[in-house]
Amino acid sequence: MCCRTQETQLSMIWTESLALGIWANGVTVHKTPTSFIFVMKSLVWTSKLFVTGEVTLKRSIQLSDIRLTLDDVLTVDLMMTKLFNEGYFDWLIAQIDTGRTHRTFEDLFRCMHRREFVWFIPNDDNRVGDAWDLRREFWGEGHPLPQNGVSILEVLVALSRRAAWVSSGESHEWMWIFIKNLKLNKFPDPISFRKENQVEDILETFVWRTYAPNGEGGLFPLHETKEDQTKVELWYQMHAYINEKIPI
Repeated sequence: MCCRTQETQLSMIWTESLALGIWANGVTVHKTPTSFIFVMKSLVWTSKLFVTGEVTLKRSIQLSDIRLTLDDVLTVDLMMTKLFNEGYFDWLIAQIDTGRTHRTFEDLFRCMHRREFVWFIPNDDNRVGDAWDLRREFWGEGHPLPQNGVSILEVLVALSRRAAWVSSGESHEWMWIFIKNLKLNKFPDPISFRKENQVEDILETFVWRTYAPNGEGGLFPLHETKEDQTKVELWYQMHAYINEKIPI
């Protein structure tokens, strides 16, 4: 789903209580649903913006004038931040093929999205760069992006695209291969507190590279290898895995 489609969906939500005008620092902005989302994005992304006027909201057939206080702005800010973050999360997990199983894995994906990816092997910072590209793709070029560290989920979705390109495969299928190699496919919804701790242990092993030298416990377990995979950057781990599984 592209960013524009995502904005259209979000604008449909907000047009149920469509603002007919917003006065920001004394300037009236009349808007369509699309520009309304743009204004609301500005509220989210511009923390120093103070709205000092009033907004007219249409609810059913009733018009109500509401004067925005700073608390109101902060409330809207939090609401919109959550809304866009949820939209981004949904966009990420829509790129995962869970195979033939009819189970859902939303709890697992949320655990993966909460956990920050940490790199310390040279050139693994490229995986972080690819994750940032996902944010740019979703939010659009020129818009300020969330500044929090990238998540494991983001890194794997981005890496699945790289694997698909190298192997001439499908990125959504590669994402599921990653999850199966990490043995995270054993954690369908709902995840209990005990199972969540197990998921965290697996993610900890992946991030800090405490898996086996042949890659077992990581993304790319190999049957034969002369190198300690815990010391190999993910890009070359991926190539070794593809060469072993899909020999040319």
